[in-house]
Amino acid sequence: MKKIPAFLFIICLTILYCKSLPVLKPDNQNNAEHNTPFLKKAYRLSHSIRVTLPNNESMVAIGVTVADPEKRSIDAVLMTVEGLVLFDISYREKKVIINRSLPDFENNNFAELLFDDIMLFYFVPGSREHESGQNNDGFVNRYFCENNTVIDQIAFNNGSFEIKKYDSGNDQIRTVNIQSLNKEGIPEKAELIAYGFFGYSLNMELIDFEEIQTTHR
Repeated sequence: MKKIPAFLFIICLTILYCKSLPVLKPDNQNNAEHNTPFLKKAYRLSHSIRVTLPNNESMVAIGVTVADPEKRSIDAVLMTVEGLVLFDISYREKKVIINRSLPDFENNNFAELLFDDIMLFYFVPGSREHESGQNNDGFVNRYFCENNTVIDQIAFNNGSFEIKKYDSGNDQIRTVNIQSLNKEGIPEKAELIAYGFFGYSLNMELIDFEEIQTTHR
């Protein structure tokens, strides 16, 4: 039996997973104030992270993030379990700053993609428009964002959440699955899946968190 070339197999998977933007139905249950998984305060958070790369190689790392939803600022450090810092980067006023990184992580495109994923996980999308409704999955907050991207935040009756990001062609490019929130409303376990030819996944488990006070100018 002739084998399918690996690159064709990956392309087929990409097509299968690029789901299109679903139509929203009117919200008949008045869920406008439905709970969301996004941060409401500034926190320092530590996670155990399993990273799975496109070639199915995986690694376990520790991530420490300071995220401020009001300023929309982020400081992120990723290190090995032995304590070796892989990168230390910041996001301020829509600019990525690489403070320290190993050669494999010093690419600006990588840093920008990383912050896009972190903001997808932690912050209410900065959008020009917003609407709500129902689809077959649950209650949906839909945000229309920059570059004609769309983000759906879906709340399920069992207390779990899902965040889906669609590109300008309405193809799904990211999914975040959140199993539950702790009493402070912080996701305890989450999985981020990036689709496409260079797709990857992050499985994150909250280790520790601390609310921080921020100074405002």
